[in-house]
Amino acid sequence: MNRIELLKDFIATSGLLDGFTDFKGNPQPAPVLQMGWLDSEYLAEDQQVRHFVIVDPSTNGAAIPLYSDEREMTIIIFGKGGDQSALDNRIIADYAEQVNDFLRLNTPDNESCMYKATPRGARLAGKNADGRFIYEIRASAWFRG
Repeated sequence: MNRIELLKDFIATSGLLDGFTDFKGNPQPAPVLQMGWLDSEYLAEDQQVRHFVIVDPSTNGAAIPLYSDEREMTIIIFGKGGDQSALDNRIIADYAEQVNDFLRLNTPDNESCMYKATPRGARLAGKNADGRFIYEIRASAWFRG
């Protein structure tokens, strides 16, 4: 299992990848999960679907951290596009905070090959060409050898 899958499995224990409850208390469907890289054509296919992307920049030629078991991981959350984007912004901002809080307050179980993930907070990264708001969470993740 690679590092991206380990981080995804840890986040999945929160239930946040199966759907979530928004800030108004309404249930929201699960986002589409993409791991390793962003498929922008897939993203553009359906403006009504949110996307949750996990990437490991260290596998793309980035500098290797001081300790080989530490990686800087990035979680990118894309809201709905088109006419829905402005209304969806607050919902995905809250969702990004829920993911950030889960990472900040929890650690993987002892059976996991992942030791911990320390997020640096959720931030608005901007909007894409489809009008989707994009939130980003960068986390330092430590893995057991």
